[in-house]
Amino acid sequence: MNTTSSLAAIVFSIFAATLTPPGTPRPYQASDHERGGAVQLETYDEVCRIVAERFFDPRFRGVDWADRCAAQRAGVEDLSAAELAARLNGMLARLDTSHTAVYTPADPAFYLLFDVFAESPHLQHHAQALFDDGRVVVDGIGIFTRRIDGRVFIEDVLEATPAADAGLRVGDEIVTVDGADFAPVQSFAGKAGGTVAIAIRRQIKGPLVHQEVAVIRLNPRETFLAAMEASARIIERDGRRIGYVRIWSSAGRRYHDVLERLVQHGPLADSEALVIDLRGRIGGGGMNYLEIIDPRGPRLNVTGRDFSQIRPHNFRDRTVWLIDAGVRSGAELLAYTIQRDGYGPLIGETSAGAVVGGSPFLLPNGSLLYVAVVDLAVDGERLEGVGVTPDITVPFPLPYAAGRDPQVDRALEEAVGLARTDHSAVILFDIEANTVPCEGLMPMRCLVVNGEYFYDVIDGYRHVEGQSARIYVERIKRPEPVPADVGDFVYRRVDKP
Repeated sequence: MNTTSSLAAIVFSIFAATLTPPGTPRPYQASDHERGGAVQLETYDEVCRIVAERFFDPRFRGVDWADRCAAQRAGVEDLSAAELAARLNGMLARLDTSHTAVYTPADPAFYLLFDVFAESPHLQHHAQALFDDGRVVVDGIGIFTRRIDGRVFIEDVLEATPAADAGLRVGDEIVTVDGADFAPVQSFAGKAGGTVAIAIRRQIKGPLVHQEVAVIRLNPRETFLAAMEASARIIERDGRRIGYVRIWSSAGRRYHDVLERLVQHGPLADSEALVIDLRGRIGGGGMNYLEIIDPRGPRLNVTGRDFSQIRPHNFRDRTVWLIDAGVRSGAELLAYTIQRDGYGPLIGETSAGAVVGGSPFLLPNGSLLYVAVVDLAVDGERLEGVGVTPDITVPFPLPYAAGRDPQVDRALEEAVGLARTDHSAVILFDIEANTVPCEGLMPMRCLVVNGEYFYDVIDGYRHVEGQSARIYVERIKRPEPVPADVGDFVYRRVDKP
């Protein structure tokens, strides 16, 4: 695993960043961190110390870390920040662990990590000192890129950004920006409020297309939120209404709240099936997204003088999920749970296999060290270095894709099939001996079925308090339109199938 570029591959050139001391915004200058001397030796020793004390594995994955630090120390004072980062990342790569790398201010990941962890104990003070009011602001256009065989291709275009407005497409090759080679930070730094001239190629050996694109100052988390909202739409496919939304990040409760509003009360509420796109997602966990797709409890029809009806929509059997190698960390745990618990098919490519917990540390020379400080396993299974394999594998040839997305196309096809299914099934119910207090329209008592509260009635079954039961139940989809005060399904006890 190439830990040097693992995180950067996800965020590579989303933003060009501006380092801004309080009240004095100024563009990042490459020369600011291209100095050698004692600070580089201090930085080197600090990385060796932090890894020795904080890396989650005291055996360092079989690497003699102290010996390696001693062997690579010579000549550090003569290195630039970029050269030092390359040396350190070569050493860290031997640990064969994600979330473990050094990033300089020339790396987009430097700014993204700062924004995600700006309120953490390790970075909060530094964020206030380095960025205006502690808020990470960046000059950029809103793209993800990937370098393939020496060429730079647009991997994703964030919705509601200048890149989207200018018509840049997934698969476009970026040849130059303002006549110079593309650089993920320097190409846009200091140009907010103006434009850049981007030369792109859309066919192999095809002609150059010149595009003027506005550069604006962005905050990463807010940009991801805006892109997520703008991505939500209904796609008409084969006579079915399929809802689509892309979750660019889950670094905070706000992303959960936006998804809940979109799915339960917004433009996706009347979808016949959903496609939820997790690809390239950054930050946070997202496990509570499953509560949005499969809300527990009864359907409520609440009406007052000054507010409208509230009616939870259940999409558990009508959701398709997209994953790829950009899905990492908490998103992989989410993908694993989706697959294990049957929340819908996973489509795309195997996830990153980057499932540890990392912590950031600002270094003396202004670079950022990210270190895996905890290991993670789910159901006793370690996903680090393994990833989650989709149920349906769909490759995505990126170069010159012309905006086409075969993974979304396949997900829509699958979602149409789910929309046409009545979702009737015979299910084995393990019913616990005692009912429990729960809240419906009023306080009530619920069965506990397969470890979860069950609010509906099972025709043909009468529960005896204190006695557990194991029965087969047929779940039958109610015909549309479903009244607001009942569930989507009727449940009826049946003999063993």
